[in-house]
Amino acid sequence: MNHHAGDLYDFLIVASGMTGAIRMKSHGTELTMMEIRVIMMIGDYPGITATQLGYYWNRSRGAISQILKKIEAKGFIYKEKSETDEKVFRLYTTDWGMEIIYNFVANDFEDSTHIVKSLLEVCSVEELRAFYKVINCYRKILTNDPERRWGCVNQ
Repeated sequence: MNHHAGDLYDFLIVASGMTGAIRMKSHGTELTMMEIRVIMMIGDYPGITATQLGYYWNRSRGAISQILKKIEAKGFIYKEKSETDEKVFRLYTTDWGMEIIYNFVANDFEDSTHIVKSLLEVCSVEELRAFYKVINCYRKILTNDPERRWGCVNQ
C-alpha cells in the first residue's frame, strides 16, 4: 500500500491548490475558501467558539483568530460574550454571512454535480462512497492527532 502514498500527496497538492484559488465576492469584498468554510461552520453551529473551530480545522488559536477577525471585519459574522464564561466568545453569522452560505451552496451544488457525474463515468457508486468515507476518516485521523507531525521526519 505504501506506493499509493505518493498518489495521496499528489491529490492533496492539487486539491489544496484549487481550494487556495477559489474566491467568492460578496458585498464588495472577496472571501477565500477557508473564510467561506468557517462562515459555513458558524452558520451550521451557531454559538460555536474559536477553540472549537481551531480543533475542527486543526489550526492554532492565532490562525483561527486571524480568520475570524477578517470575516468579522468584512461583516459576515459577529461574536457575543458567553453568559457562563467572560473569556469565551460565541460566534454567529450575520445576514451577509447567511447570504454567502446560500450563494456558495448553490454554486457548489452545480460544481459537485458536475464532478460526481464525471467521476461516475470512471468509478462506481460504491467506489465513490468508499472514497468519501476514506477522506472523512483521513481528516479525522489528522484532526485527532494534532501533536504528530504528519509526513515530517523528526530532526
